[in-house]
Amino acid sequence: MVRSETKAAVLSAMADIGRQALADGKDAYAAIERAMPDAPVAVVVEAWLAVEDEATTAWWDQVEKTIDGEIVRRAIGINGPEEA
Repeated sequence: MVRSETKAAVLSAMADIGRQALADGKDAYAAIERAMPDAPVAVVVEAWLAVEDEATTAWWDQVEKTIDGEIVRRAIGINGPEEA
């Protein structure tokens, strides 16, 4: 296996640990660090940043959906739940 493939596979596995920790309501960075105690800090950070990037993207996606929904509601004259 070429180093870049090995690196991608290891980072992916480490990120999976972080994702599961987040899903369990735990600290993703700490979970990755605990699972890979001999990994250099830069490698742990790289895996954690991948998880954080996904979470950030999901947050922005939700913001966009909320804004889009509000625009649609305003366009059709609905102000929100209090009007129902």
